[in-house]
Amino acid sequence: MLKRVKREINALASRSEVPEVFTISKVSKYIPDIANPKAPAGHVAIVGTKTYGLSGSGKMRPRMFLPIFHRTLVEEHNLGCFYYQTCHDLLNDLDRHLPYRLAVIPIYGEDGVPVIIPSSRVVRRIRELHPSCIFANHPDAAQVVRDKKTTNSLLTRKGVPMPRMDLRVVSGKIFSNARFGTKRPAYVTDSARLDEARYNTEFIDTRYEVEGVEYYCSLRALAVGSVMLDLWPRFRPVEDGDPSVHSKDTPRSEFLLNKFYSEVALPLRRRAESICSKVKDALGLGFLTLDILYDHDRDELFDCEVGFKFADHTWVEHCGDLWKEVPWLKPHSSYAIARSSANAFAREVLSPNVSNGLMQG
Repeated sequence: MLKRVKREINALASRSEVPEVFTISKVSKYIPDIANPKAPAGHVAIVGTKTYGLSGSGKMRPRMFLPIFHRTLVEEHNLGCFYYQTCHDLLNDLDRHLPYRLAVIPIYGEDGVPVIIPSSRVVRRIRELHPSCIFANHPDAAQVVRDKKTTNSLLTRKGVPMPRMDLRVVSGKIFSNARFGTKRPAYVTDSARLDEARYNTEFIDTRYEVEGVEYYCSLRALAVGSVMLDLWPRFRPVEDGDPSVHSKDTPRSEFLLNKFYSEVALPLRRRAESICSKVKDALGLGFLTLDILYDHDRDELFDCEVGFKFADHTWVEHCGDLWKEVPWLKPHSSYAIARSSANAFAREVLSPNVSNGLMQG
């Protein structure tokens, strides 16, 4: 009996902390104290989730993003900003928005555990009542983006260069990653040791040599719709034995950060912008990151992964303090990304040719 009680106590102690339940009143400490326009060009509804709100999904840190994003939309683009706990709450208050052009920004984690994606039924009902409503990060797109295999298939059909999944036509190494989720174990293997349940593609050789040392390098693009806000390098030594590169793997070296940016990222900006535009055409309007691989020998770019994200705060935490020696980091370590994001979003929303944000199958 005593042993069983101890086991239960230990099990309780080891559980992860339950996230604090979000309430809409907590948003007030992030947003600027400015009135919405009296004659707005449109409305923007920023919508959280019942449990995680605006800050628990890994997609946005409200304190760092919302103040400038909100102020820019209101003061520079004459857009009114409104906040809701859930899409159900927006639906219940929809009459307020019917006379205006409405853009909805739901904030949620399509790749987290558990997956929390707004109800497509509620979203469809909002659009039935407000047919011109524009949705960013549409739930239908989330169901695609959360599955790397489905993403690859769709984007390949839409002309986005993706690593090949048809391993019958692939010779050499194979890159194996988890089909769902982010920052999961990945490895290079061969066809004889494949796990078919994983996301398996041809291996893209991204090695780049600097002063006799080889590095794996990937490029991260941050985009709003078809507008690419920035493209920057993330890299790690080949001797680490892992071709999967994340922000925290990148050496905090001013020399290397400037070297990779000037020699790899900058020359490829135009081509990366073209990829961002094609992804927007396929998935609809969204706040996205794209992880792009460059094969130097073949001179080819490949989009290996897509996710919803408003700003890469992990990157800022890792090396944003180096901006004085690495000037291209400054927009990330300041609030400039939030302002650029608001400007790009406003252009998409206010464009006379704007689509409804729905993905194109």
